[in-house]
Amino acid sequence: MVDAMMNTIEALRENQPVGDYYRAAFSKWRELLKGFEKSSLVDFATAISDAQLDYFEKQCGGRSMGQEIMAWTGIAYYYDAEEAGFGDDLDKARKIYDAMQLSHISIEAKINAEKAAISYDLFEDLEEAEGEV
Repeated sequence: MVDAMMNTIEALRENQPVGDYYRAAFSKWRELLKGFEKSSLVDFATAISDAQLDYFEKQCGGRSMGQEIMAWTGIAYYYDAEEAGFGDDLDKARKIYDAMQLSHISIEAKINAEKAAISYDLFEDLEEAEGEV
């Protein structure tokens, strides 16, 4: 079972440079998202799949830690704490989630993405947005 943020908590206990891992992950998401508007969901999913092995697992604390950080930072990328939600970026956040689920990333990363989406109320925000239409 994948517990939410379990690897992060363990790494903090071991005094690993967790902040550096998260900064690296956000930087990678920024890079991945630059071309997001121009690419299909399938192409974006492929880029995410490649990034798991080529970047996140290497630069963000190893296999398990990298998968966790990749998923949580991807889902959280557009979250605005002041708005307590995704605001106008809700569709973008959902597309990140959808691309992760469509991708060939590990099941552990997909489970982490699901837990992050629930934690950040991504699905609840979607239901509210759909109700406003």
